[in-house]
Amino acid sequence: MPFTEAKPLQLRFHDFDDSVRIMDFTYKPLGLNWDTAQMPITISTVTPGSEAANAGVMRGWWIQSVNEENLLAHEYHEAAQILTDAVERLQPR
Repeated sequence: MPFTEAKPLQLRFHDFDDSVRIMDFTYKPLGLNWDTAQMPITISTVTPGSEAANAGVMRGWWIQSVNEENLLAHEYHEAAQILTDAVERLQPR
């Protein structure tokens, strides 16, 4: 069976100015934590040296979509599960 490269995870963030930032991630863990039980999913911490930190993700940004799946169309529990499932499919670093 030939080796196939994993599809990157695309996250669409909104930053402090509500500008959209689209970022692709290939490896896990991302190094992101977010406020639980509230929408939109808002980043509470970014682990220094992590995939997310290296990409420039900052505390306070919020996630609009995961691989073009609009998280705002879901309740928190479903949105968090979509995000978690997508990250789990990434290759470990």
